[in-house]
Amino acid sequence: MDLKVNLGIDKQDKNVKVDLAKDNIHFIILVGSSGSGKSVFHYHLYKQLAENNSPEDLGFILFDMTRTDFSGWQSPFVIDRILDAEPALSEFEQLGKQGNLTGKKAVFVHIEEMNMLSVSATRFEDALANILKEKRDNNIYVVFSTSRPSVDVLTSKIRSMVDLKVVFNLTSKIDSEFMLGDDSA
Repeated sequence: MDLKVNLGIDKQDKNVKVDLAKDNIHFIILVGSSGSGKSVFHYHLYKQLAENNSPEDLGFILFDMTRTDFSGWQSPFVIDRILDAEPALSEFEQLGKQGNLTGKKAVFVHIEEMNMLSVSATRFEDALANILKEKRDNNIYVVFSTSRPSVDVLTSKIRSMVDLKVVFNLTSKIDSEFMLGDDSA
């Protein structure tokens, strides 16, 4: 399994490349206003992963509560697509309870908006903590994309577990300060 990806270009025009497995990056958040590039980013991320792996080595579970980004994605890499918050949260909890259920297969869990938190923030946080507990021995990778970077969505517990934060254009200085801190906003 090859989990090396190019994330884009930094401020010095240098390619930013990571090996998600080697660099132990299991929880990525994508934050930005609508239309800022989150969907384009995760499309290119998943395209790179699919090009470098087979469906036997890599799969995607898509929690697509917005029903927009993945509605037409038909692929042998897709393990499951869940469109409603309660079933998505239940499946997410099962992943947390089962630990490394994937064997050697890398499974990317994409969460489009955090509607699961409206069902139960505590259940979501506990499931995420269980999934990330043994990261080095785990082939589950969580990518969470939101246009709502508030304390209700990105709780302090969720933020404490983030391995990689990709911030796109945000609509307000308050959102920027929340995501980047006062010095970077």
